[in-house]
Amino acid sequence: MSETKTAVCLGNFDGVHIGHRRLLEQTVRTAQEKGLKPVAYTFSSHPLSMLGRATPLLTLPDERRGLLVQAGVTPVEDDFARVRDLSPQEFFEQVLLGRLHAGAVLCGAGHHFGKGASGDAKTLCALCVQAGILCAVLPSLTVEGRAVSSSWIRECITGGDMEKAALLLGRPFSVTGPVLHGKELGRKLGMPTVNQAMPQGRVTPRHGVYAAFVLVDGIRYAGAANVGLRPTVEGKTVNVETHIMDFHGDLYGRVITVELLHHLRDERRFSDVEALRQQMLGDIAQAKRVCAQMTQADRAERSAAPKAGAPKGPGKISLDKSKNPVI
Repeated sequence: MSETKTAVCLGNFDGVHIGHRRLLEQTVRTAQEKGLKPVAYTFSSHPLSMLGRATPLLTLPDERRGLLVQAGVTPVEDDFARVRDLSPQEFFEQVLLGRLHAGAVLCGAGHHFGKGASGDAKTLCALCVQAGILCAVLPSLTVEGRAVSSSWIRECITGGDMEKAALLLGRPFSVTGPVLHGKELGRKLGMPTVNQAMPQGRVTPRHGVYAAFVLVDGIRYAGAANVGLRPTVEGKTVNVETHIMDFHGDLYGRVITVELLHHLRDERRFSDVEALRQQMLGDIAQAKRVCAQMTQADRAERSAAPKAGAPKGPGKISLDKSKNPVI
């Protein structure tokens, strides 16, 4: 990087969830107040994967990068192997001061850094004081008494609780990717579907059928999506197969986004194709009702025009200052 002074926020930022976004917003404010460039320092691969404990991701690198840019910061992605053996002081001096030219450093209360995660928020603030630069540690953001975290969101997604996942992410969990050629069974049954591969490395939702919104060229359609192996037709790889309501057109090769809203039922094998067809009709009808309810709720929320920063959806959100070692 150039020698432009920066306000650096530290984290993995997997999912760029509502807790991350609060840290990013504070970083942007601090940068504006101090005349600094807002930067998010993170790693190109999740540190746990480098330590032999692979973690399914909420967001792949490109998506995470885009969300960070939308939040108003410049992402700086480092190779974890490059810094994993640096002591906290060496990391501070070589990376934060030497490479990023930090004039302010921000992190969450639970942040650790340095070899063996030996440095914490107190360590970071002590180093910043010695260097004469600002350090800000934000308290944990909690929902229903629990700190918001990427691991909690993964639990929600693998358990099929898409409503809670959306609350914690600040947006629905979605799958974006090209439409692939499938067996076209849905079309033969009068309910055409589009197929997408579940991206490798991403967290896989609980297998089953979901009410969904589908984004095509910026237009949002109601849909019914099946995530899983499609056991009735001997599927062997996890994919997302979606019926898009009130849509007519060829989407093969096009990139679309499917937002998973509500888990309707688990995936299961049917005795024959006719039994599958009848179930699909019921799934589509149920998904249509859920999407209509969510659309109505979204319109009501928009018309109510809540104050900026007000929590959306169910669940109590608060700042847990008891978990903040230093401000």
